[in-house]
Amino acid sequence: MRRGSSLRPLSSLLILLTGCGLPNQSSWYDQLEADGPCHRVNLLDGLNEDSTDEINDVFDCLNQGNLEPLATTIDALETPARDDQPAGFALARTLNNLPTEATDLWGLLDVANDWFTNSESDVSDWAHLGVELIYAQPYQEVVESGPSWRQSAVDNGVISPLISTMPFVAQAILDSEEDVLSEIDDMLNSERADKLVTTFQELIHADEGLPSTLTDGLMLELGEALVATQYGANDRWPDSTGNSLNDLAQALLTLEGDALVLESILDPASNILGDSLIETKLRAVIGELYDDGHIAELPSQLLVLVSTDTSGGTVASGEDSAFVSLLRLLAEANQDLDCSVGIWGWGFDVSNPSVWFLQQLAAQDPEEAASGVEIFGSTLSWSVFQELFGYVGSQCGLGSQFEDDLEAVQRLSDEEVDDMLVVMMRFLQAFEEGQSDRIPDLVNVVSALHTESLTEPFEEILRDLLPLPITDTLIESLPLLLEPASYYSDEFDASQAFDFEELWHLLEATADLNGASPLPKFRLLLGTLGEQTHPWTAIAHLGDLLSHEEAKMVSLLELFATLPRSKDTDTSQTAGVLSDQAWTEDLMTTLETDALAVAMTTSSESDEGALPFAARLVTNGTLDSLLKSLELALETMR
Repeated sequence: MRRGSSLRPLSSLLILLTGCGLPNQSSWYDQLEADGPCHRVNLLDGLNEDSTDEINDVFDCLNQGNLEPLATTIDALETPARDDQPAGFALARTLNNLPTEATDLWGLLDVANDWFTNSESDVSDWAHLGVELIYAQPYQEVVESGPSWRQSAVDNGVISPLISTMPFVAQAILDSEEDVLSEIDDMLNSERADKLVTTFQELIHADEGLPSTLTDGLMLELGEALVATQYGANDRWPDSTGNSLNDLAQALLTLEGDALVLESILDPASNILGDSLIETKLRAVIGELYDDGHIAELPSQLLVLVSTDTSGGTVASGEDSAFVSLLRLLAEANQDLDCSVGIWGWGFDVSNPSVWFLQQLAAQDPEEAASGVEIFGSTLSWSVFQELFGYVGSQCGLGSQFEDDLEAVQRLSDEEVDDMLVVMMRFLQAFEEGQSDRIPDLVNVVSALHTESLTEPFEEILRDLLPLPITDTLIESLPLLLEPASYYSDEFDASQAFDFEELWHLLEATADLNGASPLPKFRLLLGTLGEQTHPWTAIAHLGDLLSHEEAKMVSLLELFATLPRSKDTDTSQTAGVLSDQAWTEDLMTTLETDALAVAMTTSSESDEGALPFAARLVTNGTLDSLLKSLELALETMR
């Protein structure tokens, strides 16, 4: 069966491509035969959807020896897809039935032309980034040594593991009962996404006023952080794999029944995020703590807590840190007991020991808290307050684990964490002053972290990242969320900024699992990503690339700054492309084919693969020549 409308705009472009070859090759018109592949192809009525012959003929017509490295990929289209038909059938349907938004070739080219005509960068600048992603090496190194054909060189890049992830992602999308891609399309074209993009563009175009760390060295710091997550020597958790980012992602994205582990945290957090008073108070509190310098000390002081044991010594392998012990203490004591406690002539009721403990902390003056805790009209030392909490636990029937973790309470009074204690108390006070007391909800969040065994992987990644400059950079960037208007140009409408309020509402919507949250629709997809090692391998290799100061990827933000702002271009051309369910099903059926991913990522010293071939097109100038020819042809055809 043939369908013609979608491919008509592309036919003239393919004719152009047949004339773009590598040096020292005979011309296509010298090889034309009346019964050859070029003669048999007729794209004006679309590709044949009941045979792969026409796809092969198109490739053979274009491939006058120039595209041989892609032959294995084309051969992979003969592999049966989930419908037991060759994957090439689904590809033909995909190309024949391109959504209206994607079939207007001239319209799409107008968008691209608009972007790059008004841009200070060249297409080749972005192509150089692609070469770096293929090998996770600086572009100049690839040019000097030539694109390697070795499989290990391709596997060490960023793109190969991403392509290897492709079949699993496509399978999850096809198996999901939800229209995942349509949801993604809606999110990408939402008002919130537009605010995020325009804010990002406004900031990268800002001439002055931004923290220097955001304009100089941010990508290097990101690379350093990604490399640090692969450092397993400082891990204390027995189940660690040596990659803390991978460990945390797998823990959060594990499917338990029909839900992700992540949802067990978001569910109790939704009451906090849905409280508008908490949002207002926390924004003010964070601003004050930032101005007073307390937040700046938070990374180094939290690092102390994850690096010391309950007695204040250095945490050993297999030993719980004060951080893990404190969270477990709160989780174990998070019980509705309704017990009466009598001590020192005082009697009081405790309905939940954890809530009682945090409420006592919230009642303190943060600036004086290091000296003790005021209760019963007297200031008790931290050691005595620890004993009091232990007595509450014993009176309420808490177990031996609670008693073992009690010593961690005293670590909150250590001089090394005095700023962190101030931050903690100010936050607790804000939680108490919501539309209702949100400390019980906070305790439920902590309990979920412990119950789902998330405290150890969280601690692991904190230990990796807290000593690094990127944490200081993130803290220096807080004013961009709290008071962003001062960083924008006079022409920018600050009401369209992605600020603290927008971020809070995004988290609120995500946590609203029974309402606006899109997360339930992505359960199968996210669960699949959590199970796979390929995406985390790609992220690790990206970190290796960004650790090279000479890599062009390090200057990615500067390259983005050369592009025109979205308000100056019309990108509506591509909106809605992912909402065509029939078309996306054919596309995903093609991408699900494992043999296709293998073919695209396979290479050897004697057989140039698809990825080295793509890199060679860039490094030897062929891509530049093609783009110049294309530009000339398009101007002629208009």
